[in-house]
Amino acid sequence: SVARGEATSNSDVDVMIDVDPQSHFNLIDLSGVHIKLAERLGGNVDVVMRDSIHRRIKDRVLKEALRVF
Repeated sequence: SVARGEATSNSDVDVMIDVDPQSHFNLIDLSGVHIKLAERLGGNVDVVMRDSIHRRIKDRVLKEALRVF
């Protein structure tokens, strides 16, 4: 909803990340990303890795995504 400009005061920010398969990125790292983003953005954040998005919604998610960095 944030990327579409439809966010309300109850909305969270959905963040999709790409991870280098050779980096040994794990669940603890993902949790750390989640915590840091929630602190910095001052609200609720959902973090998902691009490779884990369900195939049924992946096209829509990628179409609506905004690249931040």
